[in-house]
Amino acid sequence: MARASAEVTRQRILDAAERTFADQGFEPASIRTIAARARVTLPVLYYHFDSKNGLIRAVLLRRLEPLRQAHEVTLARFASAYPPPRTPPLQLVLEAMIRPALELGRADARKGSVVMRLIGRVITDPAAPQQDLFQEVFRGVRQGFLDLLGRCLPHLSPAALQWRHEFIWGALALMLCNPARILRKTDGLCNPLETEVLLPHFLAFCVAGLEAPLPGVARAPARTRKSR
Repeated sequence: MARASAEVTRQRILDAAERTFADQGFEPASIRTIAARARVTLPVLYYHFDSKNGLIRAVLLRRLEPLRQAHEVTLARFASAYPPPRTPPLQLVLEAMIRPALELGRADARKGSVVMRLIGRVITDPAAPQQDLFQEVFRGVRQGFLDLLGRCLPHLSPAALQWRHEFIWGALALMLCNPARILRKTDGLCNPLETEVLLPHFLAFCVAGLEAPLPGVARAPARTRKSR
């Protein structure tokens, strides 16, 4: 019974920390604010999490690990369905890369926006501990998707592929960080929490950017049918 009670308290602290980090960012967030939101004392919080960094790590792993696992399952399916030299459709690769992050907002209707904003904070936060953790969790997944994109886009140099991959995640982070801001700016026309509405637009944007010729390389003009 005591163990169950301790786990309930731990999850309550994680929920409070998640909301606080999503609202305020990792560095500005106060550990006292988190304790107050979780309705626990500071000693209880530190009993479960040795430090603020330990709490940040626990909060992030709770959300990043399922995301990484979803991506690893997808990469394994691609490896089975499209062994080299077969090349998967570019849009299919992009959707597999992007959809799991967007669907975090639908996982729990009560706090979906919080989870999305948290992931957005992780992507954009310059602090080394958060970035190191993100790289630690997603290093293999990132390389797996880069390899697939490289097979789909043989015209891109390694540097160009890396740049365009970063552009995609930058645009995604902008949507994840503050969905309410986008909703307000567009007078309700664009809601980042509506995954099935957002995703086709975002995929079309990403495909066009990825398939664009390298700077300084003109695209061949389309052939026109000769008039009779």
